[in-house]
Amino acid sequence: MPDDIGLALPTSERWLILQVHYWDVAAYTDVHDRSGVSMCTTTSLLGRKRALSFAGKLAKDRGRTRTLIGLLAAAEEEPALRREMAGHVDSLRKLVATLVDKPASDHDVDLALATLWGIGLLHLVIEDRTAAETDRLIARFAAHLEASRRGEA
Repeated sequence: MPDDIGLALPTSERWLILQVHYWDVAAYTDVHDRSGVSMCTTTSLLGRKRALSFAGKLAKDRGRTRTLIGLLAAAEEEPALRREMAGHVDSLRKLVATLVDKPASDHDVDLALATLWGIGLLHLVIEDRTAAETDRLIARFAAHLEASRRGEA
């Protein structure tokens, strides 16, 4: 993640547990695992523009989108995986809630999350979709969010 993007940590807990699951759905043999985790804490909250920039970066990551699709398909048959993914969606919902400036339980948060996922799927499926085109979609979405926050949409 960019330096100024993160998630709010619970303040009343003494511990934070981070679970990372890695699953090579396609069983690639010619790919080197470069996964990793880094974590830091700060008292500053993330900015909306940087959060949307990060969302755009994720949307343009075709490998990440393919992995997500594989996990979604597998979750249909594996209840434990489905529950695990639901937990991750709750975390994403909290992040997206900061973008729309609403509680994570608000339906606008689900609409925003679905829109971002859809932009990622479009970037994957439309083979000649350029990063610049996806960036323009993210910018239009950001403008819509801002207008909504001001009560203009």
